Amino acid sequence: MGFLSRVSTVRLRAGTPSPASNFWYTPEGWIGQLSTAGVHVSPELSKTLSAVYCATATITDDIATMPPHVYRMRGLDGGKERVPRYRGLERLLRRRPNAWQTAPEFWGTMFGHQLLRGRALAEKIVNPYDGSVEQLIPRHPDRIKAERLPSGRMRYTLTGLVDAHGQPRVLTQDQAFVLLDFSADAVTPISRISYGLNSLGAALAQERYTQAFFHKGATAALVATHKGGELEEEEAAALHTSLTRFATGAENAGGILLIEDDITIEKLGIEPEKAQLLGSREFAIREVARWFKMPGHKLEALMQTQAYAAREAANLEYVIGCLRPLVYGAEQVIHRDLLSADAQDEYYVEFLMEALLRGDTMTRAGYYEKAIRNRWMNPNEVRRKENMEPYEQGDEFAPWNTATAARQGDTTETRESLSARGRGRVGYRAMLLAHEAAARVVRKEVAAVTKASERFAEDGAGWSTWLRAFYADHAAFVAQTLQIPLPHARAYAAQQGTTLETRGIGVMADWEWTVARELAQ
Repeated sequence: MGFLSRVSTVRLRAGTPSPASNFWYTPEGWIGQLSTAGVHVSPELSKTLSAVYCATATITDDIATMPPHVYRMRGLDGGKERVPRYRGLERLLRRRPNAWQTAPEFWGTMFGHQLLRGRALAEKIVNPYDGSVEQLIPRHPDRIKAERLPSGRMRYTLTGLVDAHGQPRVLTQDQAFVLLDFSADAVTPISRISYGLNSLGAALAQERYTQAFFHKGATAALVATHKGGELEEEEAAALHTSLTRFATGAENAGGILLIEDDITIEKLGIEPEKAQLLGSREFAIREVARWFKMPGHKLEALMQTQAYAAREAANLEYVIGCLRPLVYGAEQVIHRDLLSADAQDEYYVEFLMEALLRGDTMTRAGYYEKAIRNRWMNPNEVRRKENMEPYEQGDEFAPWNTATAARQGDTTETRESLSARGRGRVGYRAMLLAHEAAARVVRKEVAAVTKASERFAEDGAGWSTWLRAFYADHAAFVAQTLQIPLPHARAYAAQQGTTLETRGIGVMADWEWTVARELAQ
């Protein structure tokens, strides 16, 4: 039996297109399209570029950490309430979208397909009894043929799968959950890899050139001139072998060549620095960042080195310009494909982008402080977000900021309320002064503790020692500022230090109004 005959008898794995299938020869196949640099570019080949892999992994990982929540809109007050058990939708999106993938794995697969191939499709497995979606099974975009029917609805043919009759599987629009990247006709999206064909092809060609450069000669090419006359063939071959062994391979770079004969060695090639390998690779990284709408420092581009403040601004642009459009589009697709027509007017799904702030303790603390002080969150709502148990009276909102109101001239309602409680003008002014002094004490305390927490982040013993020393001195400042007995100030300081040592700095989120109010009283 000949070789071709033996090959023809090989059985392919179920779902794999045959070698004669057009799948392997289309632009969507693994071979890809030919760029002007003479290099084929495909989603799989592009991922061999570290910048493309890093960009895709960063975006998909960040989105996968955003938990999707199901909400119901309240018609009376225009508010919303979370409905975590609505028809199993939140469990499907947050916990187990199918039998073998976790939610981060599923969303990583879907957004990876969308970024690299322009389309991500998951087949919906529906409960026949109540019509709810039980599973979402990702299908490979390269094996999907999309077409618009005369009715205007979409139909998707899965070329790698067959039905009970041996025909390619066909999904209707109601059986598919589809994410699309940019598309001119809303049917055939063009992936970023296809749009960036030439620039990515140049980057791949640069990678190959760099590899060949170091493989064939990490040191520069050499010319050997023998001054003693013509060499015999065997002598010339031996000399060539010796020089080649020295000049070839990165492991020989910087070595010493010893030559006994009267031979002159001169450099013929160019050095890596003069070949501008690093500069061209840096340009390729910036090109990839541009295609994925990412700040350069996310891909560790040397030319994008920035100060901390500039990076903060760039991170905000990354969330707004890169992540938010993808997430908002996914929310719209969930609303369209996973909610019934009757439920679409009342329910919706939202990814919580606040999860991206969970790694920054100080940012979260400042966010919660403003939320509590401005009365659009209460302490227990904050504690729930931080996975902490609620406490009594924690559902009460902060009192009206009377100091701010007085500066703005809006004190009529506040004074009437205080007058109704039997407080005179003198008592009202005294309360404002006491509250201002107490707030100043707490602000100084929070600032000092925050700064020290960064210094002793990995030194528990040093943190405890610092707390004791700080609050020993802070007690005198409290007593002097608030004009209270020193023993009372020491008791307050001891209580604050113990709370921080046992519960951490997260408890400071509501101190400026809760602790300040207690001190003022």
